[in-house]
Amino acid sequence: MPVIIFTFSVIVSAGYAQFVTKGNNQKDQVYCRIGEETVLFCPRGADDSSVTWLGPPNLIPYTDGKEINNDLRKSDRLEITGKHSSGEFYLQIVNITIEDEGLYRCSVIVNGSPREYDTELKIERLPTDLTITNMTNTHNIFSIEHTELILSCSVRRGNPVETLQWTRNGINIQNQNVSLSISKDNISEIAIIQYSFVSSREDNKDNFTCSAESSITEEPLSETVYLNVYYTPTVIAKVYPSNEIRESSDISLQCNADANPEVKKYTWQKHNRVLANVSVYNVTKIDRSQTGEYTCFGYNELGDGSYKINISVLYAPVINVTLIFFEKKFKLVCSPNGNPSRYRFDKWQHMSYFGQHIRYLNGSANGELIFPLNFSDQDRGIYKCKAENGILDTDGHLYQHGSAYFDSGGLPVFVDRNENVQYGLYHKIATLNLFITSIPKYDRLCCSTNQWKLCKKNHIHLFQERSAVFRDTAYGVNALVDGYQILFVTPPLESSDFTNYTFEAANSFGEAYFTIHLRDKGYNSNKTEPSASSGKSYLQYALLIVGFVIVLFVSHVCSWYFRTHYRKTVGTDGNLNEASASYNTQLGEHYEEINMSQEIETQLEKDTDRSFSCIAEYAAPVNDDKGEVDVLDEDIHCQQFATVVSRNQYEKLNKVQTDNNEHAYHGTRSSETFLKIF
Repeated sequence: MPVIIFTFSVIVSAGYAQFVTKGNNQKDQVYCRIGEETVLFCPRGADDSSVTWLGPPNLIPYTDGKEINNDLRKSDRLEITGKHSSGEFYLQIVNITIEDEGLYRCSVIVNGSPREYDTELKIERLPTDLTITNMTNTHNIFSIEHTELILSCSVRRGNPVETLQWTRNGINIQNQNVSLSISKDNISEIAIIQYSFVSSREDNKDNFTCSAESSITEEPLSETVYLNVYYTPTVIAKVYPSNEIRESSDISLQCNADANPEVKKYTWQKHNRVLANVSVYNVTKIDRSQTGEYTCFGYNELGDGSYKINISVLYAPVINVTLIFFEKKFKLVCSPNGNPSRYRFDKWQHMSYFGQHIRYLNGSANGELIFPLNFSDQDRGIYKCKAENGILDTDGHLYQHGSAYFDSGGLPVFVDRNENVQYGLYHKIATLNLFITSIPKYDRLCCSTNQWKLCKKNHIHLFQERSAVFRDTAYGVNALVDGYQILFVTPPLESSDFTNYTFEAANSFGEAYFTIHLRDKGYNSNKTEPSASSGKSYLQYALLIVGFVIVLFVSHVCSWYFRTHYRKTVGTDGNLNEASASYNTQLGEHYEEINMSQEIETQLEKDTDRSFSCIAEYAAPVNDDKGEVDVLDEDIHCQQFATVVSRNQYEKLNKVQTDNNEHAYHGTRSSETFLKIF
């Protein structure tokens, strides 16, 4: 930014100097006007023969004693006057001209001692050409705010020397920011006085006067200038009716500015986004999103100024509920967000996941509800917080609410609606029904009796599972909960199956147990094995015997055929002949057909005797809830759900595993196993 320089001057006093003694030398000053005459004095007591006058230029001899040097061009205007007898030898100059100005010296001997007396002759001149630098024709000087301004005033000096002075609004300026300098051209000396300062908008329109006062004038020589300071806008903004306003009300934002030059443009902004290029910005039906800081900008040629206003829109709170774990406790925090942020809290409401009321709870004054770590399944559900800040919502409601579903997790729960006693029919499949809630979901589900234990992980076909909604009791309220319904399918029931079935559900928190006592609905639990079952076993043995007889018969037939039709036709080279080769081929095919027939018959025998496709091995109590099930054979596995096991097949499998130590399970852990029998 350019610096505008003006010059001023400081007071410089000039006057007639009196005698200045320096050793044997004395000096005087004489001011004369052109055309006048003057007498330059020399001390009394001088010998006439010892007086010598010297003068300008360069102190050349003017006299020798009383005699004037006739070689001087102005000798006719010079004369030695005074009472010579008294030792007075004065130099008189008449009709003074500009060339007479300069230093004159009188050299004398007084009482035998040499002395010199100097007199400086000066021509009186008035100060002229007083000028203020950079002043316009309208006597203005321009500056820019916050820049250094130098006011400079110059004058051609007069004799005697004038006094230069700056005044501001009529008051003399006397401080360290005023300086004086002297320059010289081919005419005369020029005095320059300067006043420097940093301009501000408060200096605008101040007047500054530079004056030169001389002892030979009645009125000082002077000039006055007016300062015009340019500055950026100073903006002021107001809000009507108030900067705190209820939601859906109307407001008006008004802006004005002090600037030089004047403001050319106004702009309202919010978050650096231009809202309008006006000085008055009106908002109708303001909402909470319009809360915040608004800025009015005013622009002129030098830049811009701004003013910020905070608009506070009052509205009913929006409530969030969060869960915090601290100091071995759970804490539900009700966090309203409204304006103003002064809240009053009501009781907490505990509801089921499906919105059914369970109970009311007293929270803290700041909207917190604390739970101990022994959180139970009854504490699960939705917790609603209610609060108000004195502002009604758009529907006219004072209290606002927020809610959150809270479940810290825990052991699986077998709900109250589970039945400890369930029923089945003798020789019929039974389905045990139970309901579980578990957060997190159980990762192990098993059913066991005093003889075996089966887990869903390895026997998924025995456990039917589906998500379900059912009722459970929470703090005395019969409320809906969500969880899982489990159906466990048994084999056709025998007398020993009417016993206790213990279900185990486990998740990361631990295990939970529930026991169902299975009873005979037909009251046949004391019956012995029916004869039909025995008949089936006898039929199986009979079929095996018949099959064995058929195999023997076929073997005898083959042997007879071999003896009857075989002819040893061995050539001389020791090889069988073609008939022998044909016989061997036929014999191989015959045995292959017999094997296939036996395999098919065995399969048919099994299909005839089979009631169900899967059996359970429980020769000894088994426990497979900690590992994977080994597979006996690629063709021996279960593929269907809800299939059960015939007792005879179970006993066969049990006997095979007992007798055969090299069974496929040899070397593995104990595990219940399901096999598909063909």
